[in-house]
Amino acid sequence: MTFWGHEGKLAHPLRTVAQILGRANRKGHARRLSRRFARVGVDIPPGRLREMLDGMPVSEDEMTDVKFALIAMRLNREKRIAKLARIQRRYGHAIL
Repeated sequence: MTFWGHEGKLAHPLRTVAQILGRANRKGHARRLSRRFARVGVDIPPGRLREMLDGMPVSEDEMTDVKFALIAMRLNREKRIAKLARIQRRYGHAIL
């Protein structure tokens, strides 16, 4: 099953932005999340992520960026998992 599932829908529901950002109040988590966002092309500083969590107003552009980053991170994760599974199968066949 792919990331998008069978009918163009997500195979697994994405966690909500509030669930993701809700963990950002722990020390260092906002910084790590900001770095992960940067890897997929979304630059939001850790301080801004904490402000979003604290209830500061969020522009629609920022919310779109956050949602895009979450989807892109999920896609990258599923690609890595699929690649690992292929490598494990390949080595499993080589051992036999």
